[in-house]
Amino acid sequence: MRLRGWRLPARIGLAAVLTALALPIAAVPVQAASNPLALTVHVGYQDVVKTGGWMPVTIDARNSGASVDGMLEVQESLNAQPGVSGFTIYEAPISLASGASKRVRLYLVENTTGARITARITQQGRVAVSQDSASGATTSALIGVLSDQSTALDDFAAIHPGGVAARVVHLRADDIPDSSIPLRSFDILVIDDFATDSLTAGQRAAIADFVTTGGDLLVGTGAAWRKTLAALPPAILPMQVTGTMVIDSTAVGGSAVEVATGTVTNGLPWLSDAGQPLILERAYGAGVVTMSTFDWNQQPVAVATASRTILRQVMSRAFFGQAGTAQNVPYAVMGPAPMGFGTQAS
Repeated sequence: MRLRGWRLPARIGLAAVLTALALPIAAVPVQAASNPLALTVHVGYQDVVKTGGWMPVTIDARNSGASVDGMLEVQESLNAQPGVSGFTIYEAPISLASGASKRVRLYLVENTTGARITARITQQGRVAVSQDSASGATTSALIGVLSDQSTALDDFAAIHPGGVAARVVHLRADDIPDSSIPLRSFDILVIDDFATDSLTAGQRAAIADFVTTGGDLLVGTGAAWRKTLAALPPAILPMQVTGTMVIDSTAVGGSAVEVATGTVTNGLPWLSDAGQPLILERAYGAGVVTMSTFDWNQQPVAVATASRTILRQVMSRAFFGQAGTAQNVPYAVMGPAPMGFGTQAS
């Protein structure tokens, strides 16, 4: 996503989803000792919020007492001013059987620093439990990484081309929505060493739409190419991968680097070694797909100084590419109420 002068309207709710969870929810704070209801509220990805971007608000509810039927309300208060109530951005009935846990995820755009999100469950107009969002950090540049390796591509955070300091957040499968609109908050979305066939059809379509509407997608391959490319639409990829080979390449860290091989399809290699493409780029719709023929997590690439040089170039091309190429055009929707356009696994 190239740097643009767009400013999205603040306080817009989007795509609320209510889903019962079979697994226990960790780290639920203790409410009053006598209160069997507990809530946690998190805004952003790992409590990192990109100003002006669509951010998830995740609310986990747990009931350790008798069954409860009530209303779940989510409010936003500007600047967390004491005694100043916010306005409701989401409201829906909620039922919690004894011992049950449920999750609500909605999306909003927040341009105001210091805003607070509060979730509460009410019964017959009385507040049964209330919880404010956890404190977090803000950023103006966000890179999302979908990988089975917990530290994959963390080096992006240490690279500041043109003074851009990006935050790297590691995503789980259930962080990927069924719509491309929330994904537009990512300046770069990375998929590397991840089983894409674990994603739903809606999530895979959202990733393709993210690119079509101006997103920058970075895909790693190498030894894990089957796993990573399993369910990505071939039409968006710059290369049709059919196998791998091992090469010695100082460009990506030295000896014995396993790289993907195949047929280049509408892709432009901008880093090669002895004719073997190492990084390819393909414009697709208004966006760009960049493919590395190696796995960023494999040795020696993962520890090579050269890999930071390559990441700097990837980041520079994503943020400062040619005008009209892979621009990320914000999607503006007016109105305070959440807008639903699909379901999301959570």
